[in-house]
Amino acid sequence: MVRFHMKSGLPLMLLALGFLALSARPAQAQLRDNRLGIFVTFQGKGALVVGFIPGSPAARAGVQFNDIIERVDGHHVNNPGEYQRHVGKAGRVANLHIKRGGKTFNVKVGN
Repeated sequence: MVRFHMKSGLPLMLLALGFLALSARPAQAQLRDNRLGIFVTFQGKGALVVGFIPGSPAARAGVQFNDIIERVDGHHVNNPGEYQRHVGKAGRVANLHIKRGGKTFNVKVGN
């Protein structure tokens, strides 16, 4: 279990390291999406792709590390609840609206 400092929101372990804590961000919880085969975290608008399950549908469809999934089937996904709800509602194929660098595009991900 990770404990956090009340004012800074930083994990206490980072505060014990002294100067290293100045550049550290609060720890972000990751969500494992077994259906699409990716790990995502939420830092504002969209779901940031932080990992893949080898051979996953998302990897085969061209989703990349650090892509931001802004919408699933036209619905915004700004938090874990929205993400899980809309991925769960998607049919056999999920249409992901992705932001990569300064560009946005759609990717169809399915089994």
